[in-house]
Amino acid sequence: MLSGFLGRIIGRINQGGSGRFKTRHLVIIGDSMRPTLAHRQHVQTRPFPAGCCLGEGARGAIVAFRHPQRPRSIYIKRIVGLPNEHIALEDDRVLINGHLQPEPYRLPARLPAARPGREYAGQWFTDSDEYFLLGDNRGDSEDSRTFGPVCGGLIIGRVWFRYWPPYIWRAGRAIQEKRD
Repeated sequence: MLSGFLGRIIGRINQGGSGRFKTRHLVIIGDSMRPTLAHRQHVQTRPFPAGCCLGEGARGAIVAFRHPQRPRSIYIKRIVGLPNEHIALEDDRVLINGHLQPEPYRLPARLPAARPGREYAGQWFTDSDEYFLLGDNRGDSEDSRTFGPVCGGLIIGRVWFRYWPPYIWRAGRAIQEKRD
């Protein structure tokens, strides 16, 4: 059963490149990022430049990171909250510093929760180097609602290319990321 692997990635299969163009091949396990990424899809990640503050442009980016309590596990989630922010979840809505956060990448009506009753409401505050990360399929995702904000040092890189299986190469199937 995949429930133990939700959002977890099968290790590193291939690494290539050098410097800031070094990429990492990852295989998605689970459906926590549906509809954007699905089980068994292959993606490439690219590291952020050294010393780079992810900043406002990072909101909405899909990133790979090491799980805060299980550093050998690599997860993929979307950056929702940036450093020094107040994040509140209410009635399946995300509020950042009191303002409703649009989430055009989510299609909750099409994707029923894998575990009914796993709705979270709560409030979190991120520190100066912490990010609040959520899966797109909130009913089937272990994310910052469970383990809290993630330190920027645990973020491996940004998912920038989805390339397997081949049917995703058709026009209009690229990863949609909201950029502010």
